[in-house]
Amino acid sequence: MHGPLPLGSGPRYVGGMAKRKRMVDTSVREEDIELGQSRTKARKERKDLQSRLEALAMRLAKTPPHIVAGLDLGVEAEREIAQLASQKKGSALARQRKRVGGVLRTMDLDEIEAALEAKNR
Repeated sequence: MHGPLPLGSGPRYVGGMAKRKRMVDTSVREEDIELGQSRTKARKERKDLQSRLEALAMRLAKTPPHIVAGLDLGVEAEREIAQLASQKKGSALARQRKRVGGVLRTMDLDEIEAALEAKNR
């Protein structure tokens, strides 16, 4: 029987390139290699920080303006918090919450939370 084989009767072609093998540096022992933090753990920490920032932003937005002014957060932060307080719902609220979180990221969160607790008492 010569000629082409009927469709589906031969070995299946999987396609693609051969799998590349990762080059391993054998000059250094595996135990001595510092891998650093896993990407999953680093991502989780970034998400946790962002959640904390956004929660603090919402808490500051619900706080009366004269108390926020007494926290000495700076003109930009106070302006962004006032803008957040004026938002009611929707995607603009989420954007503004992230914006305030970005402004607060450079500040000491523990200090802000402690000052806010002291002012609310």
